[in-house]
Amino acid sequence: MCSTFSTLPGVARIGRVMVAPTMRGQGLAKSLLEAALEQAFSHPEIERTELNVYSWNSAAIRTYNKVGFFHEGVRRSSVKVGDERWDTAIMSMLRSEWEAGLPK
Repeated sequence: MCSTFSTLPGVARIGRVMVAPTMRGQGLAKSLLEAALEQAFSHPEIERTELNVYSWNSAAIRTYNKVGFFHEGVRRSSVKVGDERWDTAIMSMLRSEWEAGLPK
């Protein structure tokens, strides 16, 4: 997983969350995401952590929801992969949500 601070003030961005196919279903992504959120929100200037996920990736979206990310919207036809166009879902968590422990 890659976690970076955005060029937008107060925003951290999580990108490229990957778990090997043979290791999926063991809660590893949830643990990685929780560690990334803890790191991001340990910086007082970070108010928001966000990520993008392809809208067809229901397993990843379920994991992000379990950790507490909220669905904000969809960038329709945002990426061209081969001959197809894929939608990108936008998800985020605010500091207040993290501090409240939602849903953890």
